[in-house]
Amino acid sequence: MSSTSNFISEWYGVRLFPSVSCSSDAIRLFQQKRCPFLSDALETPTTCIKSPNSAGVCTISTTKSGIRDWIVCPYRALERQVIDQVTRKIFSDNRQEIPIFPVVHLQDESRRSDILERASKETIYVFFQDKLGGELNVTGSSTTPEISFDVTIIECSAKHDWLLLKRYGILEIQTMDFHGSYRHAVSALEAAVDLHVDEFGKQVENNQTWLGRKIEGPNIANVFKRTIYQLILKFGLSGQDRCAGVVLGLPEAVWESWAPHFAGLEWTDDRCSNAPERNSWIFVLAPEQVPISIHARIEVLKQIQVTAETLVHRAFSVVPTTMVKDKLPDLFETMIRRTRHFYQQARPDNA
Repeated sequence: MSSTSNFISEWYGVRLFPSVSCSSDAIRLFQQKRCPFLSDALETPTTCIKSPNSAGVCTISTTKSGIRDWIVCPYRALERQVIDQVTRKIFSDNRQEIPIFPVVHLQDESRRSDILERASKETIYVFFQDKLGGELNVTGSSTTPEISFDVTIIECSAKHDWLLLKRYGILEIQTMDFHGSYRHAVSALEAAVDLHVDEFGKQVENNQTWLGRKIEGPNIANVFKRTIYQLILKFGLSGQDRCAGVVLGLPEAVWESWAPHFAGLEWTDDRCSNAPERNSWIFVLAPEQVPISIHARIEVLKQIQVTAETLVHRAFSVVPTTMVKDKLPDLFETMIRRTRHFYQQARPDNA
């Protein structure tokens, strides 16, 4: 019996752990290596663009403290209802239907005509993303860093067949990195599709260790360290110039793992009440527990308004103060104990 506690739980958007949800449609996804999320966004069948070592891997589940889902692919959260909710929040748009399109649709003549016609009558939105028009970025200088945005959503109208750009909003999606490699587990699944196509689901149920081959634990500390500066910086852009707002999308497991870095996750700190209120939010995301289609939808579990100033205060003021009070005395006792240990090793009576 394998001792692994990390498993591929969603492959090409299809649930394989802790239970297998496999149909003929799912098998076709595996065989075609098709990403259902990019396909939906582009409205055309699109293959997974990740490297062969991680092809199709959307979510990893860990089992050390109950089953926790860690979204590991940013395209997994590229679902229409997530983009819709982010757009509503950033632009305070309460219409029942949000007309939003990937910017690449503008290169198709018939689609462009439809978009322009609609934009002449009401506000519409276009968005840029890595594989959907490319990321947008702010160039660096000797006094400012270069930064890029995962998803940039632009508020538009149209006049005389010209698209008029007004304001923009930023969506950042932070996934989790894992130690080890997905290559061995992906290879096992690809072989199972090839050799056991008619019994794939049954084979995976009987051989769940395939899903965890050489996948190690989540790299929580590295993800937080890599994210915190950009998070503070981008939240600080909200409300400046034409930036209407900023949303950070965090998978629920990642959000919970950040609790020690932010002195807990209760955001009711009146010491920050004088900080300027900006339109900046954390959206906590998770795959729905009871899928109603071939793949689970991403649900927005929480919408938390928080400023860059609050993040700085909690991470770099509240946490150190708490450590000084609760943890540093223990550290000094450890120093005394371990120094005594080495000192005693040199005494003559220990020879």
